Amino acid sequence: MKVTICASARRHGITDAEIRAVLEHSVVRYRVAPRADPEAQLIRMVGDSDGGPFIEVVADQVDSGELHVFHAMLLTTTVAREVLQVTGGTVDLTDQVSRRQRTQQEEP
Repeated sequence: MKVTICASARRHGITDAEIRAVLEHSVVRYRVAPRADPEAQLIRMVGDSDGGPFIEVVADQVDSGELHVFHAMLLTTTVAREVLQVTGGTVDLTDQVSRRQRTQQEEP
């Protein structure tokens, strides 16, 4: 699958390698409703990079073989709760929420 990582995905200090690790080894993956473009096919993925902190990634699946990643950050409480809800309680990441987000200068 072709993956394009937009500059906006790096805004919270998540590296391209971390983003690719989440795409390849996500714990959960589900569709989310688009806010701006009703035609967008948005997918949220949550995973970790080699045992590191959990990361949430949002991408637009522009076709069956291509993703445009536009958002990535350390797992938030809101998304951890969303994961719990969409999985019917089978995936609980609420204890994996990062207390503090990274900045671009704080890459791992």
